Amino acid sequence: RGAALWAGLATAALTADVVHFLRVALDDAVHALRREPRASIIEPHVTSYVCWPADVDRNAHMNNSRYGRVLNFARRAFWKRNGVWAHCIARSPRANMVVVGASIRYRREIPCFERYDVATRLVHWDAAAFYVEHRFIRRADHFILAVGLIK
Repeated sequence: RGAALWAGLATAALTADVVHFLRVALDDAVHALRREPRASIIEPHVTSYVCWPADVDRNAHMNNSRYGRVLNFARRAFWKRNGVWAHCIARSPRANMVVVGASIRYRREIPCFERYDVATRLVHWDAAAFYVEHRFIRRADHFILAVGLIK
């Protein structure tokens, strides 16, 4: 009976991507508890990560799809920190932040258990979109591992 429960939980976690939604909820809770002062929209924001075994492919480095996932977390943290997220959900009608274009340049692989930061900054905006740059930075030597540009 216990094995069936664990198998069901594991299946739900893998098929419904429960880990992603738990991470989003945890990030939201931490942000609400910290009560950090609002940052300027032009001030970069740095978030820290670790490449876990679930993030790697058979080559033992971070899978390309995980980069996009990390960018989603980093962008949410950036918009929450500078108040844009709160402005969007407070509007009537409610606005949403949607990615309409993305490009990532990979410079070096991120191996399993590597600690890295993602520095997020707003590089431009116009009447239709924000343009955000994300830099994956290895903590050990500050080498830029990848650069993502998001519209």
